Amino acid sequence: MRKWEDIRKMGKWRFVFVQGVLRWGISFGILFSLMRYFLNGEPVGNLLWPVPIYLGGGAVWGIWVWDRNEKKYANKALGETEAG
Repeated sequence: MRKWEDIRKMGKWRFVFVQGVLRWGISFGILFSLMRYFLNGEPVGNLLWPVPIYLGGGAVWGIWVWDRNEKKYANKALGETEAG
C-alpha cells in the first residue's frame, strides 16, 4: 500500500493522463497500428483515425485503475483503523 500512497499524491487526473492516456493509450495505439500495418498491409493514413479511440480507452483504463486502487486503499485503511 505504500507504493499506492506515493502514486496517489500525483492526483487522480494527472494519474489518468500520464498512466492511462500517455502510457497505456499511446502504447496500445502504436502496438495495434503496427500490427494492422504489418499483418493487413493497411496504408499509414488509415492507421491515424483510431488514435482518439486509443487515447480515450487509455483514459477509461486510467480512471478504472485509479478507482479500483482507491477502493482497495480505503478498505485496507479502514481495516487497519478497526484493528488498531
